[in-house]
Amino acid sequence: MPFFLEVHVKGFNEIASRNDLAMFLKIPISKLTYILYVVNPDKCYHSFSIPKKSGGERIIDAPNDDLKPIQIKLSKCLWEYQQDIWKRNGITPNIAHAFQLYTPSRQSHLHGLSEPPCRTLRAAVTEL
Repeated sequence: MPFFLEVHVKGFNEIASRNDLAMFLKIPISKLTYILYVVNPDKCYHSFSIPKKSGGERIIDAPNDDLKPIQIKLSKCLWEYQQDIWKRNGITPNIAHAFQLYTPSRQSHLHGLSEPPCRTLRAAVTEL
């Protein structure tokens, strides 16, 4: 059984180290360390283009197969944590931003996407 399933997984707001983050994301620390410190950031994404309705092309930088599931897990958890903070503090946001595009009431406009947008993993863990 992998080590991360045997150890108590902390809540998102309790993450204080790379080990905690690896356990929270349910990935081996060696894989997280490899992605963060060994892989060249240019190799974490592949680019392709899609046509725009108005003409021209849109360049898409998609995460590689190792990074994508980590970004999805992390972005989902950040979105849920943000919603929890709003709920606990009685906050009703009156501005729109990228994460709010993924609320269930607006998913139909996004071709079935159900995950909030992802940011680079390196930026999210620089302080750990």
